[in-house]
Amino acid sequence: MNDANFWQSVAATPWWVFVLASYTFYGCYFATKPRELPIKVLYLLPVSIISMTCMTIGALPNEVNFNNFMIWVDMVLLGTGLSYLHAQFVQVKAIKDTFIIAIPGTYIPFGVLIIAIISKVYFGINFSLKQNFFFDKDHLSFLLTSYGFTTGIFIGRLGYALRCLKERGYS
Repeated sequence: MNDANFWQSVAATPWWVFVLASYTFYGCYFATKPRELPIKVLYLLPVSIISMTCMTIGALPNEVNFNNFMIWVDMVLLGTGLSYLHAQFVQVKAIKDTFIIAIPGTYIPFGVLIIAIISKVYFGINFSLKQNFFFDKDHLSFLLTSYGFTTGIFIGRLGYALRCLKERGYS
């Protein structure tokens, strides 16, 4: 990569991208520390991703068929299973007599961020989307795959947290 091109691309980057990048790095750093979360927080992401799935299907009702729906269901099941196993592996714990769970820190968000940055800078992969990407029928299978997998990830984590609360008792 040419050094001049790098500095030109940095100079042409809008200011809000640096603010967003700083917030992302802060979130990744915060995820490395053990923390305690109320169980209500774990409901937020599955509900929001299922809402986005419904909006996408609502925007393209004639393009959704049985195969696309089964892709979504398969990816939800895969994401749920993997996330449930991951939560067992990292030993998510419930705090007795409360609706709070203790989550150990993880470096996975930092790893994903580093891979994305290397992909963008070194390989020149473009992460930008066309304006009507979400309403393009050619990308519907990709969207339902990603929505299904991320929904499953958060459902698996929520399911394991609820199991921990049930086994350890809560009031």
